[in-house]
Amino acid sequence: MDIIVRDSDEGKNFRLMIPSALILNSFAASFLPRFLKSEGVNITSRQARHMVKSLKKFKRRHKDWTLVEVQEKDGDRIKIKL
Repeated sequence: MDIIVRDSDEGKNFRLMIPSALILNSFAASFLPRFLKSEGVNITSRQARHMVKSLKKFKRRHKDWTLVEVQEKDGDRIKIKL
């Protein structure tokens, strides 16, 4: 996962690369139902594991897929890639 922040005023760029294995694993999936329950979404741990498995499969097929891309009027940009 890449998080890219570009500041147009100062001309500085910030890039944070996080290995997908840290986020998309069964250990992280075990915490997902508890977190989503506090947000009002009820899923089982089995559904969470299936979702993580599907995201891994999607990432293998679509290597540079953009999750979020935001651009402000002044030129600042934020981009999050899977």
